[in-house]
Amino acid sequence: MRADPELSQLIADVIDAGLLAPGSREIEIARRVAVEGQRRLTPDERQVWESAVLPVLAKPLELQVAARALEQRAFRRSSRRALA
Repeated sequence: MRADPELSQLIADVIDAGLLAPGSREIEIARRVAVEGQRRLTPDERQVWESAVLPVLAKPLELQVAARALEQRAFRRSSRRALA
């Protein structure tokens, strides 16, 4: 079975936004689902998909991107203060 095109696009958008860590198991499984669909997942992969990837996909992308930008900005500020 092939992946759902809308789900594949959402996964691509989440990956492009950097909401899944590069090189992580989560991103590997998300990419697999984007290409092959969910039915090909092993039970272990399904557990990762349901516990770590689906929660990211379920939240509005724009809010997650904005929250991530605020977190990064706060981290940069705190890093600068620590260096001063």
